[in-house]
Amino acid sequence: MDIERVLLVKTVQEINEHLGLVPAIDDNMPDDTLVAVIRKVCPLIEAKDDFSNEVLATLVLFDTLSDDVSTVFDMKLSYDQTPEPVEPDTTKIKKSSVPSTQKDTPAKNRKRKPHIIRIEELIAEGKYTSAQIAQIILSEFKNLKKDTINNYIRGSRHEKYTLFAYTVIEDINGVLRFDKMK
Repeated sequence: MDIERVLLVKTVQEINEHLGLVPAIDDNMPDDTLVAVIRKVCPLIEAKDDFSNEVLATLVLFDTLSDDVSTVFDMKLSYDQTPEPVEPDTTKIKKSSVPSTQKDTPAKNRKRKPHIIRIEELIAEGKYTSAQIAQIILSEFKNLKKDTINNYIRGSRHEKYTLFAYTVIEDINGVLRFDKMK
């Protein structure tokens, strides 16, 4: 996993701040050690913790967050469209192996999770109910919980929380489809 040193240090600093770890994680450790430590503390992170968008995007990359926390973080990232600027501390920066095109990509444009893409495809077909979509996704992605899928679908009905370009509406028969009027 190639993550810029600046992001690793900022992630560790915010984890120390929000979780109040004693002793605090030392941000002078080598990159691979920082990654291992962040992986260990990810299960302690809760959805209510208020991290910056850059750190949220970094934490989501670790795939060790609980599904509920990951869902909330995904919704926060997709809602906020302006990433916070980073003021790098040049005394602690190593040259990154990440190509410049990937470095400059904001969190909103990062690769979306396959189950979110699949939910969007099913809604776009316009012939499935919420329960049918949940059943299809559960059969295709065994590691997901039904509540997680239902949260995505429920959130997609509200403009503020939707992960998709359009909000979702439900017709009289309970079939979900995108509302092209935004």
